[in-house]
Amino acid sequence: MNKNYTGKMRNRTNLKRLDSLTDEEIEQAARSDTDTLLLEECDMASLEVQQRQKEV
Repeated sequence: MNKNYTGKMRNRTNLKRLDSLTDEEIEQAARSDTDTLLLEECDMASLEVQQRQKEV
């Protein structure tokens, strides 16, 4: 880990660009991303909420 790491992540989202996209454009981009798990393609009943355990 970098010694200068503060634990805070910098938000690099281009909000102006995101706001300019239509719902159709966002969906098309999500479907073209091979790492995207679309909720309609997964079995919602099999999903589990996992809370991160605090490290001691």
